[in-house]
Amino acid sequence: MIGSGDIEGVLRRVLDPLDAGEIEGGGADRMLAGVLVPVVKEKDGSVSLMLTLRTERVKHHKGQMSFPGGMVEKGDKGFLETALRETQEEIGLAPDSVKVVGRLRTYDTITGFRVHPYVGVLDSRPVIEVSEEEIEEVYYVGLDLLMDQGVYRETSVEWEGVRLEVKAFEWGGPVIWGATANMLGDLFERMRRA
Repeated sequence: MIGSGDIEGVLRRVLDPLDAGEIEGGGADRMLAGVLVPVVKEKDGSVSLMLTLRTERVKHHKGQMSFPGGMVEKGDKGFLETALRETQEEIGLAPDSVKVVGRLRTYDTITGFRVHPYVGVLDSRPVIEVSEEEIEEVYYVGLDLLMDQGVYRETSVEWEGVRLEVKAFEWGGPVIWGATANMLGDLFERMRRA
């Protein structure tokens, strides 16, 4: 078990260092995005990850579990700025309340996105203000629960009318699959090796 007192040091050791994160071309076939992986220190000394369930009204990734974040907009100076701006728009989390400690590798999704994930630590559960248009619900899921290899398994999901066999986290709430599951898998593999 990794406690809240250890989590920041562990993450700094296992994550890729922060970079300038300048917006570079994703190619004509990719939409560029940045997301925040919020790691929350709980009052009881445990650690949770904050995930969001997207509404059915959003344009992309309807009804899926995700990390807060979104597409690059004109004027964004870097992918980290995109991730923090979009997180504030989606759940009202002020950028200065997050201690960004590193990043994960970039992901290309089957939906045409190139996603740049950044990991940030929150000292406690924040007061949030959810964008009802974008976010259905916010979940705090225990790090230990998600790192339990028994919840990461092959499963079947439906996406755009097609049944897919995917690796996903089945933890007792909405299934976490796709790029979000891949990011979690990458993070947990790094933490297990540390």
